[in-house]
Amino acid sequence: MIPSDKLKAFIERVPKDILIIVDEAYFEYSTVLSQQYPDSTVMGFENVLTLRTFSKVYGLAGIRVGFGVASPHIINALNKVKLTFNPNLLAQFAAAAALEDVDFLEMTVQHNVHELSRYYDYFGQMGVRYITSFANFVMIDLGSEVLVEETYELLRQKGILVRRLGSFGLPHCIRVSVGRKEENDWFMECFSSIHAQLEMQL
Repeated sequence: MIPSDKLKAFIERVPKDILIIVDEAYFEYSTVLSQQYPDSTVMGFENVLTLRTFSKVYGLAGIRVGFGVASPHIINALNKVKLTFNPNLLAQFAAAAALEDVDFLEMTVQHNVHELSRYYDYFGQMGVRYITSFANFVMIDLGSEVLVEETYELLRQKGILVRRLGSFGLPHCIRVSVGRKEENDWFMECFSSIHAQLEMQL
């Protein structure tokens, strides 16, 4: 996460004729987890385009809809070069309905806060290194790429898919997303068994 003051300081140093695109896909999750998380839509910069999505907290990943917020001259320029058709009508109606469903948004965000806390307690008790999250997933450090590959495969066999982070330059780490309580319980049960199994092999 880039704290709000650091993002603002960065933008102020960039020439005004350079377009800055800020990806705030996890904004709704992140602002609850940190008061320092930036909201670039209210910073007042004419050369900033902020991207948000309905794929995360709103749970609409399957319809691939999001939006951008920027000054009129940026939006007008985008309208000249964008694809002919906007998201389909179903996606637009779903997105509009999601914006009105404040109860679902608040429930999802609070669920994420609670389940992240459970993950932190669990990994702490297991002695597994983790990185505090500003989204809806936790990165854990397994110490080696070999352990990552073995853990990934054993979890996959249990029907659990985690993300290996080699492409991010972190081949010794995986990322596990927050799911429903029963899904998180199943992950923890399986991970405990796998962790014990792999430790016995070391």
